[in-house]
Amino acid sequence: MTVNLDVFRTATTLRWMQQTAFEPGRGDDGYLIADETHTLPLDTYTFAELGPHTDRPPLTDHAGIVVVEPETVEDAHTAIRAWCKDQLGRDDVAFQ
Repeated sequence: MTVNLDVFRTATTLRWMQQTAFEPGRGDDGYLIADETHTLPLDTYTFAELGPHTDRPPLTDHAGIVVVEPETVEDAHTAIRAWCKDQLGRDDVAFQ
């Protein structure tokens, strides 16, 4: 089953909700939420966490994958915005 990104592309509001505490140099689990009704797991990974799978596509059948080496929360947010721009054509994602 392929994720339908149209609801995220056309949503009035788009936000990313972090599910884990930020730690520099580590990935995080989170959800991209469109209009408070649609969710997509959107997780950040470091190259080390991906191991030999660094060529993974940015979207699987059920989740988005953002590759980043974050030193700050803003590094992670910048990478998530870039993923949204590349995959959805928009980068107006809010963070909570």
